[in-house]
Amino acid sequence: CTTCVHVRCVALLPAGPLSPSPYYRLHSMSRGCADALPCQRDEFDLPHDVIYLNCASRSPLPRAVAEVGAQAVRNKLQPWLLGDSDAHAAAVRARAAQLYGVPPECIALTPSTSFALTAAVAAV
Repeated sequence: CTTCVHVRCVALLPAGPLSPSPYYRLHSMSRGCADALPCQRDEFDLPHDVIYLNCASRSPLPRAVAEVGAQAVRNKLQPWLLGDSDAHAAAVRARAAQLYGVPPECIALTPSTSFALTAAVAAV
């Protein structure tokens, strides 16, 4: 508990009859060291004197994620070395099917979410 900062957790809950706000009331819970997540500061590239709390919109990437991303960029330098894209797509489809508990033929892979939504709307 000496290396991590513990803050009070604040959640927005629907307003009740005694709530000062007509829309939301704040519900705070003290979190002690016993129920806090273990410190993961070493997973991030944060200087020792920085406490970064703006993780809602600009959260820092863990070092491991940054390395995987950098490797993906290096792979794109020579895409002809990536191998069989059909086999890769089949492996991704099989893993997604296992995750969602459906047969692989129920998983559609598309180049982007907007492409998939456009195709779905066009099919209606």
